[in-house]
Amino acid sequence: MTRTRSNRSSKNGHTRKTSSHVHPDHLATFHGIHHWHKHLFEELGWMILAKKYGYMDKVYAYKNSIQRLKDTIEKRMSSIKDADRKKDLSILHENIITLQEHANQDL
Repeated sequence: MTRTRSNRSSKNGHTRKTSSHVHPDHLATFHGIHHWHKHLFEELGWMILAKKYGYMDKVYAYKNSIQRLKDTIEKRMSSIKDADRKKDLSILHENIITLQEHANQDL
């Protein structure tokens, strides 16, 4: 006898809605900032192709994400006391400023 998968999303048959809204007082973790930073640098090549093919909405969203990351890093830097973490965040901040200048110029 073969097993079939249930079409239900959860035990009670209802799907859960998750909110993408994040409370503004909740600070991003260093780990999350680092992965966001890495993702933006990896995505630059895709944004060059998106501009070439006319997908400007993706390019605008990318630039907005760069600005939001920059603001997040600045906010996080003001709350960090550890000197090593603060130094790491300042390096990420310098890198994201360079990326933002390049994106504004070329995209």
